[in-house]
Amino acid sequence: MQLILQISTHDFLELDELCESVKKATNEKITVTNYIELMIQEELKMKNELMNELSHIQKGA
Repeated sequence: MQLILQISTHDFLELDELCESVKKATNEKITVTNYIELMIQEELKMKNELMNELSHIQKGA
């Protein structure tokens, strides 16, 4: 699956600042790309959990 993501320069700079803050606070290096990947993974995880819950509800109905 290919995901095409468009973000503005302003959004990218805000994400870059956020990543820099995380780096300073945790000593963990994180890039904007890593951050976006983590957010996508979290969204997919939540989606899968919801789909599982819905399938259990439908089976019980």
